[in-house]
Amino acid sequence: MRTLRPVHAAIMLVAGFVAAQAIGGVFAIAGLGLLWATGGIDGSTLAGPEGVTRILASPLVLIPSAVGSSLGFAAVAVGAPLVLRVPVRAAIAWRRAPVVAWVLGPIGAVGLGAVADQAVFYFARAFPWATLGVLGAFGDAARVESPIASAAVWFGMAIVPGTCEEIFFRGAVQSALASRWRGAAAVSLTAAVFGAIHLDPPQAIGAAILGLYLGFLAHETGSIGPSIAAHVLNNSLAWVAANFLTDLDFGYGSANPTPWSIVGGGAVLCLACAAGVRFGRRKKPE
Repeated sequence: MRTLRPVHAAIMLVAGFVAAQAIGGVFAIAGLGLLWATGGIDGSTLAGPEGVTRILASPLVLIPSAVGSSLGFAAVAVGAPLVLRVPVRAAIAWRRAPVVAWVLGPIGAVGLGAVADQAVFYFARAFPWATLGVLGAFGDAARVESPIASAAVWFGMAIVPGTCEEIFFRGAVQSALASRWRGAAAVSLTAAVFGAIHLDPPQAIGAAILGLYLGFLAHETGSIGPSIAAHVLNNSLAWVAANFLTDLDFGYGSANPTPWSIVGGGAVLCLACAAGVRFGRRKKPE
């Protein structure tokens, strides 16, 4: 059976980045137009860098941009196998996965979240100038008063990116690399690129750490199902934190690091879940 290869992964990464930027840009412009039409901005709002930053952080602009970018990646992940006449389901690792991975995979991502947040916190403390403010912008965009709008923001922050990015990165790209490379190399390189495409350094660090775990899930199970579930849950927790945990006085965005007891507990939980996934894996399909 024909498969995607590392050279195809390189081509897909370039095409995926271009498609993500193009479609994300179109969606952002559409959101900007809607924001203007509804009176959310006017000429005076656009004055100065703070005004521009505030507009870009608007849910009507930022969330459509994220959705469009995610759809761009997914389109390339599905389109490339079709062009190359490779079975799409096999190319993106759309297969059944053991139940234990569906259960433990997302739980492990919860524990890893504390570890990633701590890494991002100390990076931001050491290099306060090295940020585009994307994480803060997403936090601001996630806080909307209308329940319907809040549900739409959650869908745009968690469901769409968590699904589409896994189809592209852990599905098409990692699978293509793993067709010729060792699993650890494929997982590591995919995670590094996954972090890099987030562009904003603090967000990139957190994404790369998460990407290693998601890549492990996909490699061990031969399926992107558990990694999608873990990614969606991770993003959902960020939405929950932005809406319901605003009084926390530790972690990224605050003046205090996360208590090391929580970080250590999260690391142990993540490692235990990873061990459970590996122990309970089934034989991966050829």
